[in-house]
Parts: sequence; structure tokens; C-alpha cells
Amino acid sequence: MKMVSSNFKEVEEDLLITRMLEIKYDTTRSHLEKQRILRRIGYELYRDHNATHKRMAIIKKWSNLKRRHQDRITEIRNKICPGDPVPSVRCRPSKKAVVVEEEVSEEEEQEQAGPSAPTPQHEDAGPSDHPGSHEENEEEELVTTPRQEGK
Repeated sequence: MKMVSSNFKEVEEDLLITRMLEIKYDTTRSHLEKQRILRRIGYELYRDHNATHKRMAIIKKWSNLKRRHQDRITEIRNKICPGDPVPSVRCRPSKKAVVVEEEVSEEEEQEQAGPSAPTPQHEDAGPSDHPGSHEENEEEELVTTPRQEGK
């Protein structure tokens, strides 16, 4: 997919903001209606400023303006249609919200009981009834994991 980039002048951005707010682009749910609005705005930009912008570039510019210039959109909205809500943008997951795990020292790692740690035996448990149970317990203690072998 090719990247769509287009340079908008400030006058073109003002026209875009004004038309998007007047026509209520963000409240429209119909895809065909949105495409018609974008065609009309693209034609106005060409007619008034002799600037050609693709529909995708207009959509991206509108989204960028909503995200980064909320105060500018609010100012224009208050002049044009003061009762309407301010268009909003869905929040993206923040890159700052990524949690980085801290490095754990070898001592802390040894202190933490992992899944390979032996389970504690209950003191209440008496000798088992079958004869080979003691030998099985000894074999379980001798089994090592690769992590234990490296120590």
C-alpha cells in the first residue's frame, strides 16, 4: 500500500475544518455519504485554491487535525456551530504505557520459587502403605532441570 502524503496550506486546512464541521462528517455513519462529502471537499479545494488532494489524504489530514490541533477545531466550531460537540479521535495505545520488566539479580531469582521448585511435604503425612514409595521420593529429588544443572 502506497503512503498518501499531501501538503495542505493553512487556508486549505481552515476550509477543511469548516466544511467537515458544517457537514458533520464525524456524525455520519454511511460510507457512501462520507465518500460524497470527501469528493465535495476535494472539489472545493481544487476550485478555490487550485490544490488537488486525494480522498485518503483529506481523511488523514482531518484525523491529524483532530488529534493535534483540538484547540483550533474548537475555536472554528464555536464560530460556525456552537452547539455541536467537538469531534473526537479514538485513543491509540500509548508507547509510554509499555511496561518494561526489571532485570532480576541471580540472588532474587534463586529466592523466587518457580514451577520446578519441589513442593513442601506435609508434616501430618505418615509413611505410605505401599513398599516402594520411599524409593520413588528419592528419585524425584535426584531429577534435575537444565537450570539446576548449570549451577
